[in-house]
Amino acid sequence: MEVCAECSEFPCQKFKDAKTYESLETLSYPPYRKIIPNIRLIRAHGIREFMKQQRKRIRLLERMIAGYDDGRSRSLFCRAAALLTVRSLVDSLREASRIAKKNGFGSADKKKKADVIKGLLYAASLKENINLRPKSASARR
Repeated sequence: MEVCAECSEFPCQKFKDAKTYESLETLSYPPYRKIIPNIRLIRAHGIREFMKQQRKRIRLLERMIAGYDDGRSRSLFCRAAALLTVRSLVDSLREASRIAKKNGFGSADKKKKADVIKGLLYAASLKENINLRPKSASARR
């Protein structure tokens, strides 16, 4: 087997129980938050479909960094790319582009463009009931 999703005994004691992974969802390292959903996706659609989705996420992350990075937003972009649905990422990028064009933001307006995409990503996270803030920031609030 390549992944636990292929095992009929998933989740087993060796792997970890679902409750353990639910507690991991509060960690700031985004991939831990998606362990169970990712394995379920692999079970339902196969490893190739999962990898295809991951490649989309990487391309979307690269677009966020290339077009909207103000020097302070990369960690948010990484968390969003790991946690939000691909549809939400695509929609957020499309809307950010529309707003930037409408307001005449050029390449020099990095802070304004970053503020736009960050607002859209946080709005998408609320709809998906996902916390995009790092654990340390969440604990301070």
